Amino acid sequence: MPRKMRDHESLPHHERYIYGEGDIEINRGRRKASLTVRNTGDRAVQICSHYHFFEVNPAISFDRDAAYGMHLDLPAGNAIRIEPGDTREVDLVEYGGGHRVYGFSGLVDGSVRAGMTRRVALERMDILGFLDTRGEEKQSTNGEARKAPQKKASTARKTAAAPGGKAASSRTTSKAAASSGTTSKAASSRASSAKATSGRTASGRASSGRASSGRAAADKAASGTTASGKASSGKKG
Repeated sequence: MPRKMRDHESLPHHERYIYGEGDIEINRGRRKASLTVRNTGDRAVQICSHYHFFEVNPAISFDRDAAYGMHLDLPAGNAIRIEPGDTREVDLVEYGGGHRVYGFSGLVDGSVRAGMTRRVALERMDILGFLDTRGEEKQSTNGEARKAPQKKASTARKTAAAPGGKAASSRTTSKAAASSGTTSKAASSRASSAKATSGRTASGRASSGRASSGRAAADKAASGTTASGKASSGKKG
């Protein structure tokens, strides 16, 4: 017995669909995100609507951890194309159904809700060289953190060097003053020595003069005595 034809089946194909009024929102009620992606490769990359965005071409640079368990927020069958060197914003939405992802780049192959699966996927991503801006930002932050203490240390060294410089300067001034004092004392000592030497020399000269005078007087007296003796002997004869 032939099946009875339904009312809509008797209509032409283009009239069998009855559309409601207004717009229909796809992926309603699901978690969504917007990311900035950049194609660092030399080939254009085309990504389909339901491709696990976390696992797209390794040359696409973006925050992959934020895209984990999500695909493009597009009607099924649509795609986007990213030319070499281009940067653009993409809208993502989380998967529905059982949240299980298999295939693609082979990074997940399991439930996107499992914590262990996620950690393993991130490790595989790093090992296989998938570009990830989150990793680049982390390296940059660590680099700045390493540089900051060095700047503080150098500032501390400069701060410590300033008082040290003043102390060194004061010590140098003190040494210079002590040296000048020593020089003055040495000069005074040399002057005193010179005066004493000149005094002794003058005294010596005076003594020599007096000794010479004494010797002259003695000689005169001796000669006088001799003359007197001669005179006396003349008288006796």
